[in-house]
Amino acid sequence: RGETPSPKMVSTAVKPAVYAPTRTALLLTNRCNLRCAYCYSSTGSAPRADLPLEAAIAAVDLIVKNAGQTGEKALLVLHGGGEPSCAWQQLKTVVEHFESRARVERIDTHTAIATNGVIPLGRLAWLAEHVQEFCISLDGPPKIQDQQRPKASGAGSYEDVERTFTFLDTHGKHYFVMATVTGESLGSLIGLVPLLAGRPGCSGVFLTPVYAYGNGTKSVSIPNAQAFIETCRTFTLAARQSGLKASYIGARSHVLADTWCDATSENTSFDVTPEGLVTSCYMVTDASDPRAELFLHGKYDAESGKYVFNQEAQKRLRSRKVENIPACRDCFCKYSCAGGCLNLAPGLHMVNRYRCQLNRTLTMDQIVEALYRDEMPLESQLEQ
Repeated sequence: RGETPSPKMVSTAVKPAVYAPTRTALLLTNRCNLRCAYCYSSTGSAPRADLPLEAAIAAVDLIVKNAGQTGEKALLVLHGGGEPSCAWQQLKTVVEHFESRARVERIDTHTAIATNGVIPLGRLAWLAEHVQEFCISLDGPPKIQDQQRPKASGAGSYEDVERTFTFLDTHGKHYFVMATVTGESLGSLIGLVPLLAGRPGCSGVFLTPVYAYGNGTKSVSIPNAQAFIETCRTFTLAARQSGLKASYIGARSHVLADTWCDATSENTSFDVTPEGLVTSCYMVTDASDPRAELFLHGKYDAESGKYVFNQEAQKRLRSRKVENIPACRDCFCKYSCAGGCLNLAPGLHMVNRYRCQLNRTLTMDQIVEALYRDEMPLESQLEQ
């Protein structure tokens, strides 16, 4: 699973007078039909947990109400510590309720899903009618995908994901692809380019190194930093030559922000775990997680039917601005990387040195390329 279902990761909104989220990511279930080698949530070994329907509905009602008052678009993201489509009936009910409430409030909405792509065609057809944005995980050509992302039965998942791509292509839907890169997949990653190039629905590919959480690196390894950088360079060049957009998710020269994502922005992420806890990071969902004290900032109160938020926890999260991170003080990309992902850092005002190396090097690549493109005629830039 990648970091978000969209490359638009950073909110630059002014600090609200009162916390009033207009976006929620619902982690509907920890159930999953895959058993990925590096699963950060250790799906399959944890007790089953599904987000209570009343908690999901309350989250939707809250963002719709807030959007109605502010005039903003309401954003619903279907996520999971597992695969969201495994909680199928709940998913349908929540989305239909979201659409119904939005019509009443006369607000604009956007629904997105982060999925492994192993979805029966009947369910996929329903999603195609109700979801505007798909982020689908695919790690490489068939051999790599089947090794790193096998089904719970042990069978490979590549053919299922390819079928999903084809269905979305033929139904005029667009999707991003998130590829988790391991030391084992580096040499085969380039094989993704011909598999995705030319697909009308593929909006781009994002590359990210594997996380060392959960099963993490028990059966796969984190790629060497320099090897990952060189692979990214080769991959993005081959992709561009094939008409496919591709980039490393941490290189964001087009972004200007003081936080990596909404986990630490003034509009702290309103992500709801299967237990009804509010987290600012979809990768921290369990109260027993050592990182929970930092990321959890609220919960669903069944008695009142409302969410209660911990303002002190939110204040602590919001203190992670790039200006407060000593390691970023003299960095040229401090306002694009913005200190990187807090979940990967060893402390609130610290950085992950491995990711820092990747972010700095590949962001510089983007800057150099942009300087080169500035010398090109405008018509040529628009064509690219």
